[in-house]
Amino acid sequence: MIRALLEAHPYEEPAYDIYPLKSDETLYGQGVTGYLNSEMEESLFLKHISECLNCDALRHSKLTGKQIKKVAVFGGSASEHLEDAINAGCDAFITADVRYHTFQDAENRILLVDAGHFETEVPVLEEMKDGLKIFFAGNGDKTEVYIFDGVSNPVNYYSYLERSPH
Repeated sequence: MIRALLEAHPYEEPAYDIYPLKSDETLYGQGVTGYLNSEMEESLFLKHISECLNCDALRHSKLTGKQIKKVAVFGGSASEHLEDAINAGCDAFITADVRYHTFQDAENRILLVDAGHFETEVPVLEEMKDGLKIFFAGNGDKTEVYIFDGVSNPVNYYSYLERSPH
């Protein structure tokens, strides 16, 4: 890192500070894998996701015909982690903002579910708030943590099933 900095500024004496990371923990990130309490058929699993995330619309890859037991979840836009979910032996991968070709890549390999960017991020806000409170308190900091209550989904959905008959 320092070498790259000096190479980028060969005629100057750049000012820089390097701070070591405090945590020795390496098992962190935004994605997680886990197991359902019991296997589920794909259609019931999709219904379960819809109910848990309170979303009326899901996009998903072609059903694989397999039971769902191990699931990868990565809130927000994370379809680039499809291969990670497959390599981890997951039966399903829930994320958002999935591209057309990524659905093709998933076909017959894993049930890929696009549950919406907002819908997959909102459920973790309370846990993040609690974690930040604990972190600050542990450092003797009295910083208060709030969740903005004006958060709303900028994406709206239209379903032809909602149309009233003529």
